[in-house]
Amino acid sequence: MKKEITPGPSFNEPANGPPILLTVDEACRRLRVSRWTFYRLVQRGKLKTIHIGRRHLIPSATIDELVDRLRSEAVG
Repeated sequence: MKKEITPGPSFNEPANGPPILLTVDEACRRLRVSRWTFYRLVQRGKLKTIHIGRRHLIPSATIDELVDRLRSEAVG
């Protein structure tokens, strides 16, 4: 009798929730912006990234903070 192996959450994915770190493509999809716009936000200091090796990773909390900040700027 073989046991079925079910994969657990990866280091980047909590057991019940969104990933902690997003790739550039995932962050772009979440913000619904192009890569160019994404890197412009990084260059202007509006979005912080983490570098692991050659990869840019974005904490999902940083995306939420950016959206909250833009929302409060829009309201006044």
